[in-house]
Amino acid sequence: MKDIKERSFRVRRIILLLSVFAVLLFGTAIAASAADHPMTMTVSQTAATETTVTVRCDTISGADHYVFSYWDRQYGDKKTGMKSVSTKVPTCTLSVNRNTSYYCDVAAYNASNEVLNEANDWLKFAKPAPGLVKGFNLESWGDSKGVSFIINDNPYPGVLEGVDWRLLTKNGKTVKYSGTTENKGIAASNVTRDQVYQFSVRGYSLVDGKKYYGPWYSKIIVPEPQLKKPKLADGRKIKVRWKKVAGATKYIIYASTKSGSGFKKIATVKKKKTSYIVSKVKGKKLKKYQNYYFKVQAVCGKNVSLMDRSAYGYIYTKYR
Repeated sequence: MKDIKERSFRVRRIILLLSVFAVLLFGTAIAASAADHPMTMTVSQTAATETTVTVRCDTISGADHYVFSYWDRQYGDKKTGMKSVSTKVPTCTLSVNRNTSYYCDVAAYNASNEVLNEANDWLKFAKPAPGLVKGFNLESWGDSKGVSFIINDNPYPGVLEGVDWRLLTKNGKTVKYSGTTENKGIAASNVTRDQVYQFSVRGYSLVDGKKYYGPWYSKIIVPEPQLKKPKLADGRKIKVRWKKVAGATKYIIYASTKSGSGFKKIATVKKKKTSYIVSKVKGKKLKKYQNYYFKVQAVCGKNVSLMDRSAYGYIYTKYR
């Protein structure tokens, strides 16, 4: 009888030890699973104009509460101005500024306030209504065709999902070229340099797959006149020539004895002119065997063309 009791006690002890081991093993597996499978988040924002956003995360077994934290994306990992909301359910409605986009993270806690799981990736949300384009820079014109621009968006990163752009006639009535890009750089490769354009851009935000557009931002763009090879004129003179730019109100001629610097304005001519005879550069008569470089700038009102590529050199070897 005594042996039976001892054997029964040993069996119960073994079962107890196995149970404790199983619990520890199961708990470790859960922790490993949580570490290997972090929570995911989803965001709902029915319109870019709304000032509330609903954020949801996975339901975590054993979670007592969830803490959602969000902060302005312009501060990145500094989390400046971060706000946190604690909920009993894995969903939360956050109040946001529709002119700002945000980062958000979430963590699930047990009753002892220990982290069970968390979303490791920041999530961008609360798209503005929509990202405003505050301007752009004209970068350059190609040798014969093409123009490139750099967009200046608002100061908040991630605000613009993309931009629509178009080049219109100067009066804005006819669209000549158009496109859409997700980049800040815009390259219009087939644009000719024979007329003044109105360049317009507008940004957009995506909310649930729908585009919300900002207003068009427009500015007059004046191309560089295409220069022709200068010719010798009668006497010690050079005839500078260029192609007409429709819509230009006048042209300014610059000259230098260096190819990349030292350009000085030597004349301004009316819009009908497409050539100018140069007899002096920087107040001095032209010299034999001297290199001379010229640039021509088209003007339309207060707008002028770039002059980065419009330089031609010419060496004349004899007088006429």
